[in-house]
Amino acid sequence: MAVTAAEVIRIEPCDTDPSAPHDARRRYDSYGNERWIEVRPPDQDLLLVLSPRQADEPRRTVPDRLPHSDLFFDCADIESTHAELSARGVKFPLPPARQHFGWWALFEDNEGTRYALGQWPMSS
Repeated sequence: MAVTAAEVIRIEPCDTDPSAPHDARRRYDSYGNERWIEVRPPDQDLLLVLSPRQADEPRRTVPDRLPHSDLFFDCADIESTHAELSARGVKFPLPPARQHFGWWALFEDNEGTRYALGQWPMSS
């Protein structure tokens, strides 16, 4: 499952080393301990910003069959994606299953936050 349709365009702040270039130190001073990754598909106006939940920020409570995150991932072949991610150690509390709207699965990160993985019919 190679990411070929997007690129990571920025990881902030980039350095905390006092010998780092001035602009890197300035960004660290401005943003403190905040961290995020910005991802943009090529030739698109879409920007996806991913950041960790703060330690004191509770994960939202949802039923076990739903993701914690509003970020859904789409793939062309959910069964092969599930097999590849599982082989890499990704946990799937809900493995792929066919639903009336397409295929649906839930995977979780190392902190137990669940994300949706789907294979939905292409819209016309």
